[in-house]
Amino acid sequence: MGPSLATETAGPREEIALAVRVPDGDGLVLADGRRVRYIGIDAPEMTTWEGPPEPFARQAKAANQQWVVGQRVRLVRDVSEVDRYGRLLRFVYVGETLVNAELLKAGLARALSIQPDTGRALEFQALEWEARRKGKGLWGA
Repeated sequence: MGPSLATETAGPREEIALAVRVPDGDGLVLADGRRVRYIGIDAPEMTTWEGPPEPFARQAKAANQQWVVGQRVRLVRDVSEVDRYGRLLRFVYVGETLVNAELLKAGLARALSIQPDTGRALEFQALEWEARRKGKGLWGA
């Protein structure tokens, strides 16, 4: 078996931290400089090899920014601690609202299931399909 792309841990499953900026629609940066990648979703990319952002990348980033910047967010780990780029892998909550899910509901991200962090995969797939059915965001273009 090859090396895992993510590091598993037995550390604390959740923490509260201040979000200070967002690089894109599926990540954030904490006040202490750590970077977070949202588990279970994939938003359009802000930067690509071809140049301009992918369709709806700016909208996904703006929505993410409205949700989290300046907020104390609750970060909940599934299985893995970090991805291969050193970003924390987390479900991100503002109050009781799961931001990962809100981005899916708005059609600003796709459901993305990567082992072993699949604790909400079925829920997220259902949210994506509902956004598709309603023609939201990416799915109305």
